[in-house]
Amino acid sequence: MRLQHMTVASFVDQLSAGTPSPGGGSVAALCGALASALGGLVARLTRSKEGYNHVWPDMEHIRDKTTVFAERFLYLMEEDVQAYASFLETGHLPTETPEEEDIRDHFREQTMKKAVVVPLEVLRCCRDVVPLLRDVAALGCRVAVNDAITGLALIRGTVVSSCLTAITNLALLSDEEFCASVRNEALSLMYDLNMEIDRTLENYLKALVGHSQETLP
Repeated sequence: MRLQHMTVASFVDQLSAGTPSPGGGSVAALCGALASALGGLVARLTRSKEGYNHVWPDMEHIRDKTTVFAERFLYLMEEDVQAYASFLETGHLPTETPEEEDIRDHFREQTMKKAVVVPLEVLRCCRDVVPLLRDVAALGCRVAVNDAITGLALIRGTVVSSCLTAITNLALLSDEEFCASVRNEALSLMYDLNMEIDRTLENYLKALVGHSQETLP
């Protein structure tokens, strides 16, 4: 059964069952989907409120984009499981001759590259979703802004996990040029996205604390 068709309880049970997958990579992608959905929630709520007419075009854009990315993250969640399963299958290939060893090593390299590319693609999706969450937190209706902030908190986990997963898997590869390229891109994305998330959260907390102090008797 595909992960996205499981109940929440079944997914949690499968996650803790001690099998190789699903694991952190799948959970990271799922958190990206949940974060995107929260952004879409705030956009839809804001779009339905008359007092926010001036940002309706922004909300429509965010609603449409987060819907696309939620689906993309779910697809990558399934791809993460498949990529790791394909890598594990190479362990059953015969290695009785040098030629068979070469074939096995080739397939291990190719399948592990896929296991690196999937979390990297998750990270690239985060690059597009974080600004959407930032904007909907700034422009969305105040009663729902916490949902956008929750989305940012979730996607921070996606960012860190996907970066670390991609870089960790590089240890099993021999293609140094590929490894260097992935490492540089993943680390750059993680640093930049974490800075953007930190700025948004800091601004939100400052506004929240200021508002709380203003309402004190």
